Amino acid sequence: MGCEVYHSIMKSVALLLFAAACGGGQQPMLANVPHPSNAAMAGGAAAAAAAITLASPDSAAQKPEKNQNENKQAVDVKESVPPDVLDRLDHPANGSGAGSAAPAPAKKKSGPPPKLPSPREAVDPDQR
Repeated sequence: MGCEVYHSIMKSVALLLFAAACGGGQQPMLANVPHPSNAAMAGGAAAAAAAITLASPDSAAQKPEKNQNENKQAVDVKESVPPDVLDRLDHPANGSGAGSAAPAPAKKKSGPPPKLPSPREAVDPDQR
């Protein structure tokens, strides 16, 4: 019986802590806690990496694991390309238009630029 009482109390305490931490009141309980600086966190990560390297220097020189896809079976492709298509790609004819045409130059517009309506005229075109 003592175990059942303990669990019910712990459920209540856990629910209370969850509500307080997640913003049961106006704001979360840890809203004003200062955050660590990014430089300090980067320094800590670099120090941890250096400590791991010092603990096992041989691990740093090891190559990564080999690619697991070395034993793939060949894929049977049932589509084929006629050889004349590949020949045409290698040696395009002059009159075929394959890659030799240059884009036409854009014509410049002459005259005054168009008048843009004001926001009031855009909403109500009858008012001028």
